[in-house]
Amino acid sequence: MPRLKLMELWNGRARFAGVFQYQIFESDRTAKITWRSTWDLPLEPRVLKAWQAVVSERVDCKLQVVTEILDANVVITSYGDAIRYLMLLNTVVYPVSLWQIQKETAYQNSTNPGTDRLVYRDLEALICNAAMDL
Repeated sequence: MPRLKLMELWNGRARFAGVFQYQIFESDRTAKITWRSTWDLPLEPRVLKAWQAVVSERVDCKLQVVTEILDANVVITSYGDAIRYLMLLNTVVYPVSLWQIQKETAYQNSTNPGTDRLVYRDLEALICNAAMDL
């Protein structure tokens, strides 16, 4: 895998989200693996050894290991929340679709019967703003 420059494996569901990221920074000849999630997952020595082997295929490349636990106040209720809080490096969904996922989840979790009208008004405003930006 000497040509691998970026890889992300992520998943999310209600209350849980996590991403494993691998990045190469050619400018300073470093590589970084990151585990960012709602829970602590210590990377086992065999995992670190395997990624060090990947990095070793590049001449003089150092491996940096980062673990980030999301703030306890972060609430994951949908894939939309997971995408937002995991700070993914690649776009996995258009921003307007992400917004819609989050609004639909909020609506499904709401007991307020007037919420649907607010969601549609918000969407209407978003569509109008998008047209004005063209």
